[in-house]
Amino acid sequence: MIAVDTNVLVRFFVRDDEKQYQQAVKLLESCEDSGESVYISNIVLTELVWVLKGGYKVSKEDIIKTISMLLTSSQFKFVDSGLIRDALASFQSGSADFADYLIGHEALGHDARTTFTFDKRCGRERTFSLIN
Repeated sequence: MIAVDTNVLVRFFVRDDEKQYQQAVKLLESCEDSGESVYISNIVLTELVWVLKGGYKVSKEDIIKTISMLLTSSQFKFVDSGLIRDALASFQSGSADFADYLIGHEALGHDARTTFTFDKRCGRERTFSLIN
């Protein structure tokens, strides 16, 4: 197994630098051909969403499609794909950021009864409690 940094995934999905895009494709295809998995950490996934949304103005719907594609591909491995699916489902229906949902669902998975926040967008979610 190998791991990739956020910038490899950004180049692959955005294709804003043709040379780096081709290098990313070559790396991922090489792994696929050899049966080697590609690990994506929660931090890399969160950064990917942040860069796509903020830097490249990718729509929420396209971000959801991108993460869904990564989750359904047997090539990519995550620390907890169930956690990411839960966070993605909340992100799809909610108004907070993907990172917020990942934080909230991860905390629940470690037996936290809630995650306290000042963020009003998160305060309406079941995984969070708003500090008033």
